[in-house]
Amino acid sequence: MARWAKVTEVAGDRVLTVRFPGGERRITLPGDVVVVGQRLGEHALVHAGVQVRIFARPDANGALTTGYVYTGENGAAPPGR
Repeated sequence: MARWAKVTEVAGDRVLTVRFPGGERRITLPGDVVVVGQRLGEHALVHAGVQVRIFARPDANGALTTGYVYTGENGAAPPGR
């Protein structure tokens, strides 16, 4: 997770600690809540057989384009619908 947030396990729940200019906030989540983080990865993470998720929109010529490709971690499917 990014350097301004972290997730820890506490008594079966998850505590999300978020730091921001001027403070810090701790949010307790039930243990079954999925916590998703994003970080830049290498192109090698996308290869045949890896599940990906993209959010695309048409460009001026009608071709779909995206700036991001999401993958799951350790072979898991990426989060989303």
